[in-house]
Amino acid sequence: GNACIFNGLSTLTKNELTEGSLVVCNGLTIIRDVPKEMNIRLIVNGALLKSPSAFIEPIKINGTSHIIDDEAKIIKSVSELRIDKNFIDNLTEKTAIVACGKIFINDEVNNEMLRSKGIVFYDVAKIIAREELHGYIQANSNNVASVATGDDTKKRKFFRWK
Repeated sequence: GNACIFNGLSTLTKNELTEGSLVVCNGLTIIRDVPKEMNIRLIVNGALLKSPSAFIEPIKINGTSHIIDDEAKIIKSVSELRIDKNFIDNLTEKTAIVACGKIFINDEVNNEMLRSKGIVFYDVAKIIAREELHGYIQANSNNVASVATGDDTKKRKFFRWK
C-alpha cells in the first residue's frame, strides 16, 4: 500500500485516503466517514478526533484521542474565536469547536445558550469567559489548557486542569 503524511490541522474522510495506506498525521487530525474495508493503518503524533463512522484503529497515538459525534458540526479556528449570541444563533445543534488558540465568550452568552447547541471544546489553549460559564466549559472540554473567568475582564482568575 501507499504511505501518506498529513501535517497541521487535517480533516480526513474516505475521499482523502487510499485503500490499504499507512497514514501518518502530525498535528490535530479529525477523521470521519472511513469504511472498514479501506484497511487504513494510522499513526498520530498530536491529537486525534475520530467519529464512530471512521472505522480506523490507530496503530500508535503519540498524544490524545477523543471520540467526536458523527452529527457534530465542526468549527475549526487556528488563532482566535469570539463567541457571542449571534454566533450561537447561527449554529446547528451539536457543535464541536476545535483547535483554537483563544476563545473569547462574550458576557451576553449564558449556560443555556451553550447547552442548547451542545457545544464541546477540543484542543484549545485558552477560553476567556464569565465565572458563571466555568462549570459548563470544564464539563464540556477535552484538552483545554486554561480557562480565564470572572466578570471583570481586567481581573480574570485563571484555572488549570488536566
